[in-house]
Amino acid sequence: MLTLFHARNSRSSRIITLIEEMGITEKVDLHLVDIFRFDGSGRRDPANPHPEDKVPALLHNETLITESAAIILYLTDLFSDTGMAPLPGSPTRGAYLTWLFWYRGVMEPVLICERMDVTHPALNATFRGHAEVIARLNAALQKGPWLLGDH
Repeated sequence: MLTLFHARNSRSSRIITLIEEMGITEKVDLHLVDIFRFDGSGRRDPANPHPEDKVPALLHNETLITESAAIILYLTDLFSDTGMAPLPGSPTRGAYLTWLFWYRGVMEPVLICERMDVTHPALNATFRGHAEVIARLNAALQKGPWLLGDH
């Protein structure tokens, strides 16, 4: 059995969306936990196995997976029959992995810095900005309705 540790109004909602899109909701137990919030609310929840008291966290038997990209990769590989991601060896697997980690390593930091109104030349040189993120997404979506083209 899989257990997803989730907090309402948090970035773990993306994993719930993935689980729904994959059609595996009956295979995942959703466990709500509390987390620290930017506004000072929330608390450490002893039921949350995440080592930093964050979400998402996925427990599969004795295996704990944290970090959204790792959980996405784990689930799409575990349930490869859902067709949500290209299989290893597929010609589009590299593009899938690139988009998955670009999202987490570039797009999300750009959006967070923008929301916090944080700017710095080093950030701009490393991640670029919102306009560049949108331009890259738009360029990819010109090839089809999805980042990998027609699927």
